[in-house]
Amino acid sequence: MKKELPEHQGKGGAQKVFTMVEQIYDDAKSWKSGTILQEKGNCYLYEKIGYKNTGARKVINDKMTMVFYENQQEVYHRLSIRR
Repeated sequence: MKKELPEHQGKGGAQKVFTMVEQIYDDAKSWKSGTILQEKGNCYLYEKIGYKNTGARKVINDKMTMVFYENQQEVYHRLSIRR
């Protein structure tokens, strides 16, 4: 797969977005999301920010499998973002 805008990768932008969204919806008890298993960088991001792999997978085709993550809200208030 082609990587989009690699000059913006690895600079913490995605972590900040997750934190901002979770601060806006701070009444949520947990967060659930999925990503493509073959996109190792995405899987690394979810695990780095505290999401746990649920073990559930959905094979889309021979080149794409979805993997699912969940995070309990109390884990998530570790980055300080000013709005």
